Amino acid sequence: MATIKLKTILTFLVICISLSSQDVDLLPCDPKDNQPVILGVTSRDMILKHRTIFSTQESVIKLSPETVEKLQKLDQDLQVIVAFGSWCSDTHHHLPGILALDRIKNPHITISYIGAGRSKQIQIENWPSALPYQFTTKVPSVWVFRKNRKNLWALKGSIIEHPSDPTKTMSDELLEILSK
Repeated sequence: MATIKLKTILTFLVICISLSSQDVDLLPCDPKDNQPVILGVTSRDMILKHRTIFSTQESVIKLSPETVEKLQKLDQDLQVIVAFGSWCSDTHHHLPGILALDRIKNPHITISYIGAGRSKQIQIENWPSALPYQFTTKVPSVWVFRKNRKNLWALKGSIIEHPSDPTKTMSDELLEILSK
């Protein structure tokens, strides 16, 4: 038990240090479009500063009172991992809705963002150590984890590249998974 807490604290410290050291002006450039690309663990704020498409689209999304209430009422501890490619058109389309959901703060929900290069793979060292690693070949990908009976994190649901229902947004589907 103490080992798990120590691992969690160390992981948190590593993430905090890496987030505080990220600066939009220092991001590597994507060789294909010569634009800065976010690689590894990052924050909602960094994504919004990164490319104007994210902040412009996220700022116009108005969450319904029902959505806000549904998100605020969740009382199960959940972790959400969002793998994205800041260069990817699907990410440009779907990520702003998730960023809008992340405006609503709930102490039971943690959303982490991990940027991927054009290989679309997330390096295992960027994956939270307490969660079962999920291999990805498509972005954006979203995984939701919950604690199981043994108090270990287990996969609750996922969205890979697009919502499973084309009439829904990725953020709608994420809210459904969170609410199950």
